[in-house]
Amino acid sequence: MDRERIDACIECHRAFEGRLNQEEAKVAWLVSLGRTNVRIGGDLGIGLSRVKWLLVRVFLKTGVEDRHALGEKVQDRVAALQQRDARRKSPLRIVRRRTRPGEADEQRDARSAPDA
Repeated sequence: MDRERIDACIECHRAFEGRLNQEEAKVAWLVSLGRTNVRIGGDLGIGLSRVKWLLVRVFLKTGVEDRHALGEKVQDRVAALQQRDARRKSPLRIVRRRTRPGEADEQRDARSAPDA
């Protein structure tokens, strides 16, 4: 799998808050992209029966009954996670750095000292 797919699968894993293991998250993500079971097996290098077993586990863990509902749920969760991450990385967020005792005084003195 290429790096973009791996990152997308990791996002899917994070979106379900660790309820899906990595292999299940990969299958869920590929289903959301419209892949068939045979193609998922080929992409991941696993057999068809393993893909079917993983899909059953994903359906049980996510509470959906079909591929279409799973695809929608995966896409919605990943989009919500990406929006939350974007808000956290907003440039407007100001974080004050902690200073050691006396460090603030040194910085203030350095600013007020005349330039030589």
